[in-house]
Amino acid sequence: KEQVGLWASACSPIATEALAHSGLDWLCIDMEHAPNRIESVLAQLHAAQLGSAHPVVRVPGELDVPLVKRLLDIGAQSLLFPMVESAEQSRAIVSATRYPPAGIRGVMSTMRATSYATEPEVLRRYYSSAADELAVVVQVESAAAARVAAEIGAVDGVSAVFLGPADLAASMGLLGRPDHPDVQRELYGAIRACVGAGVPVGTFASEAAVPDLLRAGASFVAVGTEIGLVTAGARGIAQRFREAVEAAPA
Repeated sequence: KEQVGLWASACSPIATEALAHSGLDWLCIDMEHAPNRIESVLAQLHAAQLGSAHPVVRVPGELDVPLVKRLLDIGAQSLLFPMVESAEQSRAIVSATRYPPAGIRGVMSTMRATSYATEPEVLRRYYSSAADELAVVVQVESAAAARVAAEIGAVDGVSAVFLGPADLAASMGLLGRPDHPDVQRELYGAIRACVGAGVPVGTFASEAAVPDLLRAGASFVAVGTEIGLVTAGARGIAQRFREAVEAAPA
């Protein structure tokens, strides 16, 4: 099923709760470019739990094993890892999300992810099924990584690849120009490679670009940020008000 999502960058549980009830399929609670800390992520996970949009947490940057452990412990079930350049990095990321012997995740029982171990059966079920119920999404954001995106995403335990067009453009010397034909060529090449390898792939795009991306095989697309929606709405209101003032009789 193709899915549409939005970035949650305002660090606001109220905004995230509203998004979760908006009809979106998923939303991304961002720790990389937004000043979210684990406490604000937890508050937003609480806020989103009664809505239909699934929360994805983007970690801040290079693999931080203790942070990954804490995010999983507080109940995050989908994690997005930025700036992944190789299959080797993908394997290290997956390892951080798995309990031994499959990985290196530390073990804790009384945590939100297990309903604080109030029922022994819930705890046993979590330990046995946690890996199967977790989505590990790796973000490919450079031209070099885009050319091996399928290999990066084919690592066992990786759920999908997310292509970052803004950083892809910057890596090609085209900062601020993600719509440049050369950037789009790399982006669509990576999408086709992932689709050909059976790797689910998504990206960030304008609404106008969504049909072409879906036809190319992208299965999930982020179409903006809640901050962008607020500022665009506010600008529209301000502009229409000024136009009404100018049109009013003197």
